[in-house]
Amino acid sequence: MPVTAEDIAAYLDAQDDFDLELFVHRTLVRSGFRSEHAGAYSDPVTGRPQRFDIRARRFFSATRRQILLAVECQTLSAECPLLVSRVPRSAQEAYHEVVRSWQAQETGEDAVEVLRWERGPELYPENVQVGRKLARIPKDSGTESSPQEQCSRALMSATDLVGEADRASREQGTLDCYTLVLPVMVVSDGALWAMDYTESGQRARSALQVQATEVYLGREYELRPGYRYRISHLHLFTREGISHFLAKLAEPRSELHEQMFQFTTLQEQARPADRSTARPRRRARSVENNPPADLAPAASKLS
Repeated sequence: MPVTAEDIAAYLDAQDDFDLELFVHRTLVRSGFRSEHAGAYSDPVTGRPQRFDIRARRFFSATRRQILLAVECQTLSAECPLLVSRVPRSAQEAYHEVVRSWQAQETGEDAVEVLRWERGPELYPENVQVGRKLARIPKDSGTESSPQEQCSRALMSATDLVGEADRASREQGTLDCYTLVLPVMVVSDGALWAMDYTESGQRARSALQVQATEVYLGREYELRPGYRYRISHLHLFTREGISHFLAKLAEPRSELHEQMFQFTTLQEQARPADRSTARPRRRARSVENNPPADLAPAASKLS
């Protein structure tokens, strides 16, 4: 039987990575991001050239906040979906970090600090289900690269974006700048499932088809000598899920923005000359070196 236009459309929706990349790229552009598609970079470990799917940047000048996304895409069929095994998020995993950069008035040099929000409301709430393992169903489903490899590419691509966060204030021409870096993976609609477990390791319910979830990482990057930035989670979306997420992200006064940047309020209200000494309240604290051992989370299992 000859191939029809409907067959081609079904193939593009479920099996063509390039079509998915272009969908995410144009959705980002419509959401106000500067999106870079199909670029190259040097692997931070091996130095070999690598290809990234998408890098996206948006700076919100009114609040001096910046969001940087390292996005990898993989088309998966509904017959061979991605299964995310999830457990309740622990207190040690309920955090995220934001880089604050500014230019020191005394010397004109670039200064930086890492602000951490722990166990607070509410970007990554405690006791909410979070991914710890990824698997293809069935196990022997053929694909050019595994979901674990796609996630690893997003994490490697994020390395350059962390470097951009270090010099964000100078590049944006502002007194200071708050930057959040997020690694993201996008899969086809209908191809993302979650299996939730209780704290005791029992299955909490039947598997759920979802549009969005997170995987805990606790991945540490060198911001500059003596300064570490930790990306706590990778975001997983379907086509529909990333569209909903970006619609919220495009609005600078949205609840999502407050969850991401709420602990910067004290510093934003300080006079410019005092911002280098202002500190967020309670759960947010400056992390200039490695976090204390009791706050260092375990690595996520992605294989």
